[in-house]
Amino acid sequence: MTEKLYHVFTADRHHLVPNMVKTIDLHLPTFLHIYLLVGNKDENKIVYDFKTSGKIVLLNSLDEIDVKKLKSEKTILHGVPYTWMFFFIKNDLKSLYWICWGAGAKLSWRNFKSVLFHPFKILLYNKFKRIAALMYQDKVSLEKQFLLKNVNVISYFDPSLDSFPFSLKDISIKNIETSQNTIYIGNNSSSLYSYNDVLEKLKYFENVRHIECMANYNFQESSLSKSLRSNGKKLFDEKFKLNTTFYSLEEYYNYMKQCDIYICAVKKQTGLAAIYTTLRMGKKLFLAGHNYEWILSLNCKIYHLRELERMSEEELFTPLSLEEKIKNYNIISKLLNSKVICDKWIEFLTK
Repeated sequence: MTEKLYHVFTADRHHLVPNMVKTIDLHLPTFLHIYLLVGNKDENKIVYDFKTSGKIVLLNSLDEIDVKKLKSEKTILHGVPYTWMFFFIKNDLKSLYWICWGAGAKLSWRNFKSVLFHPFKILLYNKFKRIAALMYQDKVSLEKQFLLKNVNVISYFDPSLDSFPFSLKDISIKNIETSQNTIYIGNNSSSLYSYNDVLEKLKYFENVRHIECMANYNFQESSLSKSLRSNGKKLFDEKFKLNTTFYSLEEYYNYMKQCDIYICAVKKQTGLAAIYTTLRMGKKLFLAGHNYEWILSLNCKIYHLRELERMSEEELFTPLSLEEKIKNYNIISKLLNSKVICDKWIEFLTK
């Protein structure tokens, strides 16, 4: 009999979850997957109108879930809020799994709430049967700071389904072309708070041709976005853009091709898809925190955000060498190999 897996996602992450559902369904066919997608049911009907070998269940709230059915079934929480974790734990599920997307992986001594709720998180996290992180650095902090044992490290499957639309040949061609001095600051709307500091670091570079702050997904106008737009225009005039366009996967790859430099100043794990994409496209990356530590540990050629402060114009806009681009491409392609990822998922779910 095929083993059931119940997957719980926040359905409104339209830039992530649909592709995750499709690829999990494709690459893990030995399980019967049931996707519990919680969000605005009416809005999500169109987004999730595709076929799977399993079953997609759209819900407006957690209260619509028949928890009794999940008592003895494996239930995987994918990057969900703490209140959702507590909902499932209080209902005493026996096989509850959590995949940490970065939030809650580290205790921040500078954050009062992080310190205050730390004992509660220890209790909460230790109720899970298994936990997986998306990078080694989060595994270490989860085990050390929250007294956990044997946290796995896994990846989600590449949404391009092993046919990434950018080859080594493309990198070689691009290497001949002149840099357009276009900079993207990422990763999405949740990172807006980090963008102004990056703009301040970049204002001294006169040869910036175009600079975009990425707010492509789940964007809502706020005082923060208005302040960012105002500051960007003040510093860079017409060279600046706050991009709120929602892209399909194919459009996203075409969009990311247009930049020369990708910068993410967020210190917690975030935006791995954008990082992996730009590395395979031969872009020059500036990262910070766990993202920097993780990608550096893979032996990729990247830069720390603080290096911007001592770089010359020429150093900033000189592309990676062809050898460095090929190296980054091969490292990330190997990391995202579907067979390797599949084996890690099987280990996570069965041992």
